[in-house]
Amino acid sequence: MFAPLGYSAPVNCTCGDICVNTTGWWRDGGAFNPSNTPIQHAIEHATAGDTICVKDGTYNENVDVTKSDLTIYSLNGPSVTTVSASLDHNTHVFNIADQTNVTLEGFEIRDARGTSQSVAGIYMNNASECNISGNIVTNISATGSNYAYGIWLDSSSYNSFHTSTVYNLSSANYQAYGIYLDSSSGNSFDASTVYNLDANEDAYGILLEDSSDNSFSSGSISDLNAPTWWDFYSDASSHRNSAEDITISSIATTISFTYENGIMLKSVQTPPADPVDKWNISKYVNVSEVTAGSWIFMNVSYEEGDLGGVVEDSLRLWQHNGTDWTEVPGTNGVNTAENYVYANITEFSVFAPLGYSAD
Repeated sequence: MFAPLGYSAPVNCTCGDICVNTTGWWRDGGAFNPSNTPIQHAIEHATAGDTICVKDGTYNENVDVTKSDLTIYSLNGPSVTTVSASLDHNTHVFNIADQTNVTLEGFEIRDARGTSQSVAGIYMNNASECNISGNIVTNISATGSNYAYGIWLDSSSYNSFHTSTVYNLSSANYQAYGIYLDSSSGNSFDASTVYNLDANEDAYGILLEDSSDNSFSSGSISDLNAPTWWDFYSDASSHRNSAEDITISSIATTISFTYENGIMLKSVQTPPADPVDKWNISKYVNVSEVTAGSWIFMNVSYEEGDLGGVVEDSLRLWQHNGTDWTEVPGTNGVNTAENYVYANITEFSVFAPLGYSAD
């Protein structure tokens, strides 16, 4: 007995409710459906609670996640599973809008080029309670007055990001952002890495506008190349945000902080010379205020091997005003059990832990 023309035999789908390869999609026990945008078509045919398993390969499509309660994940991770915006360079690669409880995991996301609008690798608008994990965003660019974003949250709250990597963003005429939050609160970012951002005007590793109660932990920011650049920037309308164990470069320094009324923070490339009778432990950070009422409570972490000849319990945070070093007044000390120097800062400049020589 011959099968009718166009018939496709059922194909096993053992890693999800719907499976996707680079030529199509299928649901377990159902026919294979050829498609040149198989991830998008899988989403369109999914129902609430479905898991979409994406097999190895490069997918040339822009993906609009138009359903809630959906899991989209790659079978073997971002090293072998790429979603490229080569179908339409001039829009976001992944767009999650007006949805809740979406999981997106394990993709290399790339190749958006904004020529008539700003573009992002992952764009979320009015999205909440989503879990974004193990993704790499790269090769996002913009020209003209458009911006390039790695991860862009717009009016999106209570989402979790784990092990996100954003690198190789560029804006030929304007601005580049690694992670940007606008009117987005209650989000958490764990182990986010941002590096190699190039812009003709401004580059920001993390920027918050009108966004509160967000947390950042165990991340790193480096290699921001622009006339104006900040590793972390928050406007004065963003409140109760916190960062824990964020490493900034070029002189690697790990910091934790809370703040209010806006803050700008970045690494130090060329540190000032030590004051007489004080020694540094090769940790520096540059902090600036956004308003007259700005403040930051900051910890600078160190390891035992960083101390060299410095007496550990003599460490305090000092600030350099462009000419001289002075010890930060008020709350200022060292926690030798957990290896960090801390201070409450209300006057801004370059800061470093300094202490007495053991000799």
